[in-house]
Amino acid sequence: MGTRIISFIAISILTLSVNAALADSMGGMQTSNSTSATQENMAGMAMTQMSYQVTAANSTYLVTIGSNSQVPAGVTFNAEQKSLSFGVSGLSTRDLSHYEVTIPSALLNGRFTASVGGAQLKIIPVPNATSTTIHINISGPFVKSNGVNDSSTVILVGTQAVPEFPTGLVLALPIVLAASIAITRGTRAFRLTS
Repeated sequence: MGTRIISFIAISILTLSVNAALADSMGGMQTSNSTSATQENMAGMAMTQMSYQVTAANSTYLVTIGSNSQVPAGVTFNAEQKSLSFGVSGLSTRDLSHYEVTIPSALLNGRFTASVGGAQLKIIPVPNATSTTIHINISGPFVKSNGVNDSSTVILVGTQAVPEFPTGLVLALPIVLAASIAITRGTRAFRLTS
């Protein structure tokens, strides 16, 4: 009887931990603008740059977006879809809108694709040891010929995203299972000797 209670408690704790981890990983992310600066990009265009704090899987990551157009008010990360998205506007009124998006590799990495308003974009990803900077050019004629709205969403999709389960949870699972087995076997040995 005591073994069943202890096993039930161990399984209940594990279930609560898994549910909390799933809720955290699927809860999206929180953003806040932390920095704004103006600089020049590789092509010599004046760029405004914003940094956004993205929270996913109990960690906070810094995503930076620079643009010669309006910088987005925020970004959205979706671990399940392995995507990062942000709103853009004024696309049809500019000859060229250029975006440089720097994403930490621990958040999202791999082979990237991008779209705006459903139209596929050509991108130039530049990876380094800790992040990937993705260069995106969106021209006014591209927007008009592809029927993209003046205010749309850019969606970047990678092939690998931050783990949905925190590392601590993955390590805790074998420990809880081993403890349950040890308790069950220990109780049986105690009954046989008494």
